Amino acid sequence: MMGCKSAISYDPDTNRYQCAVSGDDCMFLLPDSKVCAVLYGEGPDADLLGDGEAKP
Repeated sequence: MMGCKSAISYDPDTNRYQCAVSGDDCMFLLPDSKVCAVLYGEGPDADLLGDGEAKP
């Protein structure tokens, strides 16, 4: 399921969600924390990059 705990609010003027991690607009129209972790190494899933185990 797509979604992101870091998407804090929706801005109807820009049609984007605000990101608590970057402090700016989310890179995705529909926030997706897993894809964000893979592409940018940020977000709530950044510690679980594909292996299902938390990084030290």
